[in-house]
Amino acid sequence: MTADLFITSSNIHSSSFYRTVENMFLQAWQDTRKNRPHVHAVWYINAGSQLLGRPRFSDYLNYKAQIQRQLGRNKVEEELYRGVRRACNIGDDGHHLNLCNLAECDLCRILECRYRLRNSNGTANFGTGIYTSAHSSKADDYAINAHNQSRFHVVLLSHVVTGNTYSYQSPHPQITGPPNGYQSVGAIPKRQGGTLIHPETIVYRTDAAIPSVMVVYTR
Repeated sequence: MTADLFITSSNIHSSSFYRTVENMFLQAWQDTRKNRPHVHAVWYINAGSQLLGRPRFSDYLNYKAQIQRQLGRNKVEEELYRGVRRACNIGDDGHHLNLCNLAECDLCRILECRYRLRNSNGTANFGTGIYTSAHSSKADDYAINAHNQSRFHVVLLSHVVTGNTYSYQSPHPQITGPPNGYQSVGAIPKRQGGTLIHPETIVYRTDAAIPSVMVVYTR
């Protein structure tokens, strides 16, 4: 896969797009126990690129339209953050924009295919799903570098079809999806009466979420 996966002009620091993403990321950094990050690069994922032989956003957009019809409203999605493990240097600069072939590089495998549902074996708070958060600082917990020596980390800003969200005050690791009539599960944070520190949103379909921006930053 070639570098046309990314729209490289998105990384012009003076552009309005770059500044908007940067400000969103910093404002969503809510964990005061962590140092404020510095955004190093912003790479917009090209919606015109191919994913599994089809336009990248096609399955996501089809599912979004289905939920819009089902719920009778247009507002069914949110922009949320997800941290991922990276085993290469993709995104560090304009010379590293091709996908690697390392099996342990979750970032490149997601960009190559899509978000995957992995069996959590009962260890995840809300079962096997695609976990995202409105807090970039929460996503940072999962932005891990494996094998590479980069000083940068990556969080994906993603479009997520949340539809109707069923909220839990405490973990329910045994669930396999939201109740009937809902499209996502939400974790109520402690400041709103829940038991978890940060908000989380979980969907249980691979076509319900797709990364749209790769944010590269230092801690």
